[in-house]
Amino acid sequence: MDKPSAKYEVIHEIISMEGNLQNIKELCAIAGVSRSGRSSALPYPPSEQRECNTIIKFYL
Repeated sequence: MDKPSAKYEVIHEIISMEGNLQNIKELCAIAGVSRSGRSSALPYPPSEQRECNTIIKFYL
């Protein structure tokens, strides 16, 4: 899984899981991708994009 977009998809799946205790920052570090790239890599609905942006800002 070398493509960043595939890594971001996995990160999205993990974040979406009920009971997940890892945050986006940790998962991106493990995958070797940037948090900022995640926002543009996947086509999120606007409401989910806003939620992701809020979460990212919280952890910055």
